[in-house]
Amino acid sequence: MKIFGIAGSNSSKSINEKLTKYALSLVNGIETEYLDIKKLMVPIFGVDLEAEGGVPEEIKNLYAKLREADGLIISVAEHNGNLTVFFKNILDWLSRYEGKYFEGKKVLLLGTSPGKGGAQKAMAMMDRPINYGGAELVASFSLPSFSETTTSEVPFEIKDDNLKAGLIDAVNKLKESLD
Repeated sequence: MKIFGIAGSNSSKSINEKLTKYALSLVNGIETEYLDIKKLMVPIFGVDLEAEGGVPEEIKNLYAKLREADGLIISVAEHNGNLTVFFKNILDWLSRYEGKYFEGKKVLLLGTSPGKGGAQKAMAMMDRPINYGGAELVASFSLPSFSETTTSEVPFEIKDDNLKAGLIDAVNKLKESLD
């Protein structure tokens, strides 16, 4: 069994990357790996661009890597109430290479933000890509006010016991779905 983590942000200081890695650290007894997609340098999707050059090799490699996973922990960043353009672009390219890019995967969806919304608007927008990609959403968790609800240590800890328990519960639901 393998669970891969992905953060839908290309920021070098991504709090969603931190949350994804933290969630992966809570998984016991299953192999985990963080896939650092911010390193992917792919152009903004366009049908003309695709017709000229096809799907970028980096997307094909990501697709091949995703095929190895049984479960995914995906944390989405939110820009102006939407998914980041960066992550939406990755999903668009994946859909052009293989429509069911998440086929058969169980997904734990996460989101965090500096504000009280905890990226819930972006999380709601992931319903369509998860379903279209062929995955099953088994749990979700939103962490509001990242700098207020976590410690500044590395790796961070969630200070609020209820929030921490909520994330642990979501991780356990993902693990149970893989049995």
